Amino acid sequence: LTPDQTYYYKAYAVNKIGTRYGKEYSFKTKAGGTLPPPPTGDTVIDVDGNKYKTVTIGGQVWMQQNLRVESYRNGDPIPNVTVNSQWGSLTTGAFCWEDNDPSRNIPYGKLYNFYAVADPRGLCPVGWRVGTDDDWKILETTAGILASDLNVDGKRGEVQNVGGKLKAITWWSNPNNGATDEFNFSYTPGGYRSSDGLMFNRQNAGTYWTGTDAAPNPWNRGMTNLDKGIYRSQHVHKRTGLLIRCLKE
Repeated sequence: LTPDQTYYYKAYAVNKIGTRYGKEYSFKTKAGGTLPPPPTGDTVIDVDGNKYKTVTIGGQVWMQQNLRVESYRNGDPIPNVTVNSQWGSLTTGAFCWEDNDPSRNIPYGKLYNFYAVADPRGLCPVGWRVGTDDDWKILETTAGILASDLNVDGKRGEVQNVGGKLKAITWWSNPNNGATDEFNFSYTPGGYRSSDGLMFNRQNAGTYWTGTDAAPNPWNRGMTNLDKGIYRSQHVHKRTGLLIRCLKE
C-alpha cells in the first residue's frame, strides 16, 4: 500500500438475483518511511570456532558473513591449495584465500571449489547447509525479483534493484551501483579463482556457489559493483573457487 494514502472498501455478495453492497469504510496508511531492517545479532559457530552473525529474511535464516571454515564438519582438514597448477588439476575439495592472502579472511571469507561443497562430510555447521539454487530464489523473491525472471540463466532483477538490496554498502569498488543492503544480507565481493588457478576481481565481483549440482555445471550466483541485478549461471567448472553462504535448515 502507498504511504499517507486513504483507501476505501466495502463488502459485497453476488447471487443469481444480483449484487448487494455493504457499508463503505475507509482507512489511511501511515506517512512514508523506511521499514526497519531485518533482525540480526544471533550467531552460529563452525567446527573451527569461527563465529558468524545471522540474519532472518523472509522466513529464512542466513549467515550474514561468508564461510571461513578450514575443516569439514567432522573435523577433517580441507586442503589449502596455493599453487595454480595444483588447483587446476583438483578433483577433491580445497580452499584458498583470494590472492592467497589470509588477511582477506574477513570480510571476504574463503574461496572453495565445488568438490568441497559436495563432499559428504559437510562444510556448514550442523543444522546448516550451503544455500541451494531454490534457497537463493526464495531470497531473491523476498528482495522483489519477478517470478518470470527466477529461472533465467544470466542477470535478473536489475530494474527491481534485487542485487543492490542484498549488496554490502562497503568493501566494493566504486561505483557500488544500487547498494542499499536493505535486508542486511551484506553480499560482499571477494572475486573468484578460475579453474586453472588464476585469481580475479576481488573488489569488483562476488560469486557464490549454491549447493545445487546440475549439468553442465553447478548453479552459482554473482554480482558486480556495476550491476543492480544478480546473476544466476552455471558457466564455471567445479574446480573454480567461489564464496559460500550457509542457510539454516
